[in-house]
Amino acid sequence: MQTPFPKHAGAFRTEPVIWVGYSQITNISIPPYKTHSGWRTPNDAAWTPALLACEYYEATYTAELRYLDGVQLHRVINRQFLRPVVNTSLLQGVNANDGTMDNVTATPEENYILPKDVARYRQLAAYHSMGLYFRSMLNGTIVGLGTDANTRALQTSIIDPEDYLARPKLSEEIQNYFDTLVLSLFANPRLVPVVWAASPDTMTGTSDGTNYTYPCTRSRPGLKYYYRARVLVLVYAVAVLLAMLGVAAGAVALHKNGGISRNIKFSSILAASRSTALNKVDWEGPEKDRGHVSSGVMQRKLGYGQVRVHQGSGEQDSTGEVYDEDVKYGFGFEGEVEQSRETRK
Repeated sequence: MQTPFPKHAGAFRTEPVIWVGYSQITNISIPPYKTHSGWRTPNDAAWTPALLACEYYEATYTAELRYLDGVQLHRVINRQFLRPVVNTSLLQGVNANDGTMDNVTATPEENYILPKDVARYRQLAAYHSMGLYFRSMLNGTIVGLGTDANTRALQTSIIDPEDYLARPKLSEEIQNYFDTLVLSLFANPRLVPVVWAASPDTMTGTSDGTNYTYPCTRSRPGLKYYYRARVLVLVYAVAVLLAMLGVAAGAVALHKNGGISRNIKFSSILAASRSTALNKVDWEGPEKDRGHVSSGVMQRKLGYGQVRVHQGSGEQDSTGEVYDEDVKYGFGFEGEVEQSRETRK
């Protein structure tokens, strides 16, 4: 009894060949673009059109997969092409007339992949789906300077985002991009454990699984410091020497001050350098307890300079007054400190 379905119903007859046309700069002695009426257009003399064809092949990969912070990275170590996914050649302009809606004709017909060959058909269906997605990413056009782009290829690594031109060695870039698509399947955790898919007749759980293991190297980032003994000793020696010099300078200063240490707060500096004339100021007032100073005191001018100390002995200044030979500097009111240019020098 004959089946009610055509002989080639649902068959994979051929896989499309991808044709990629692009332009590349070959004459760098002239500008690649020329400007006319404010518009930039390509200079045809600097460009050369190119065309390449991509066929779909089965291949075996040897790749190194790395997982860094949850992101899969890969490096293809070896790639060996085996056979075309569908080993047929398309016949242009030949109608199939085999009772199906698919009018594609290829030769030889015995290489068609039919649904009866379940294992091979499933495998080819996966290949075909991957190829369909790959073609959808490359399909389209880029016109001019990239302003008129109708393609998803801009999202891939084969197009330079700076000038929207195809990258050098485009055939290798296309191959590497397809490798990325294939190996990205292993980024899905549900697909990683199925390492026995090449031998589905083997029952799981009956062996230790050593036949399905792969070399694995686990690592984690860390900080490691390497100290050079000579540099380390020199640095610490200089630091210790500076610290000892600071302690010695402080000890000398403390000895000169009679063993009394002082802090470096502004209030302490002001108290140590203030003029004794400030003690004669009437700080009293109705709001003394609140920290208010009388308006009379606020109107007096305060300055810093050589404090006049009347000791009754010593040298005379330009005014004829006698001052102590021990010159002191501090804060004082107008008339109590000397701020002449000679004093400043």
